[in-house]
Amino acid sequence: MKKVISIALILVSLVSILSCSFAAVAAEPEALPLDGTVISGQTTKDNHYNTYAFTLEQRGAVTFTFLADKNVRLITLKNEDTGDEKTAITFTGTDFKDNWTCQRASTMYLQQGNYTLEVYGAQTEYKVKAEYKPYTEKISGYLLSANKTANYLFDEWSTPKSHRIIVKKPYRLIYTVTHNMPVAINVKAADGTVYSATAKYKAGTAAEPATDTIVLNLPKGTYSLNLRALNNAENACECGGIYSINVQVKPFIKTPADFKVITRKTDRQTVSYKALKGVDGYQVQCSDGGTKWDQTKSGTSLTCSFKGLTPGGKYKFRVRSYVIENGKKYYSAWSEVLNSACTPEKAQVKKASSDKSGQLTVQWAKNKGTCTGYEVCLSNDRSFKNIEKTVKVTAGSKALQSCTTKFSANRMCFAKVRAYTRFGGKTYYGAWSLYVSTYVK
Repeated sequence: MKKVISIALILVSLVSILSCSFAAVAAEPEALPLDGTVISGQTTKDNHYNTYAFTLEQRGAVTFTFLADKNVRLITLKNEDTGDEKTAITFTGTDFKDNWTCQRASTMYLQQGNYTLEVYGAQTEYKVKAEYKPYTEKISGYLLSANKTANYLFDEWSTPKSHRIIVKKPYRLIYTVTHNMPVAINVKAADGTVYSATAKYKAGTAAEPATDTIVLNLPKGTYSLNLRALNNAENACECGGIYSINVQVKPFIKTPADFKVITRKTDRQTVSYKALKGVDGYQVQCSDGGTKWDQTKSGTSLTCSFKGLTPGGKYKFRVRSYVIENGKKYYSAWSEVLNSACTPEKAQVKKASSDKSGQLTVQWAKNKGTCTGYEVCLSNDRSFKNIEKTVKVTAGSKALQSCTTKFSANRMCFAKVRAYTRFGGKTYYGAWSLYVSTYVK
């Protein structure tokens, strides 16, 4: 009986010892505050692991900051609801410093759930802290810098990444995204307007990543470039990857509209155009019809005049707007070329005569400028209410131009002349001359 009691006491003692050991192994993890509170810890030869737990009631970004001494450390984050785990930080430090100059940090976007953070290290002295920020769908995230390439990481539990850029004037933005995982990309304005519909791009590899380019002409405002990682089935997934973004910013300015000639005289023409918001001025050019643009004028006025032109001359005009950034002008595209001729000079009629029955000859001086031809108007009254006929004559090289035509015999004829220029499918007339008269035989 005594032997049985002794054996029973031994068994009870063993169970007690095993229970204590199991309790030591299965100890509850220490709570990890998410408000930036610093927790100090140490691992030993016998205990290489320390575990911390936290719960997210709402998805968000958690930044883990870890400081340790010279030994190799490893921090592992595990989602207790799904069983997924990943390495949050690997770190080989130097000497332990209380001023946190020897540290590593990692920000992870996590879904709501229960998590444990496991710190591993052989005889490691460390400090760790966690800071939580709720994730929002509003425009937030990284502010992109123009003409610089920035590298980013999608971790296994990433929510969509959002990158902001502020457009102060109308610009052309060229987004170049290089990535080694499938992604969906779109661009939205602060008011929710989608400027680039969601496009799905295939993945590259670490050695040869894929590169995709989005070119957008954007007005003034704040925009976000949004990326979402995809799986091979092109559905939202919890996959990881590396991507980089480069944004080239080039001023994009609208071309002035309603470009037209509002004043046309023998030696000058004035053009006008509508005002544009967000531009600093306008540039207008004039050509005498050749390939060279002879005159260029710039300013803020919505009209532009070119003087000293040739009467009846053929001219071309074009306009563009510009903005000034850091002392440099950036221009819009040129407008369509506007064809317009000056009005020819007033014709100088010389005389009218009739040498044969029913025949009339009218003579006038050649215009000093240039013209395509002349129009002769014949009437049987000096008020030209009853016009009998008009005759068009191609301009010649002689100083005295003439026209011989039929007219009703045995009556008075009154004649006047004007020059014209044809250009761009239109006819531009000069002023009528005074009239001359004669009796037609």
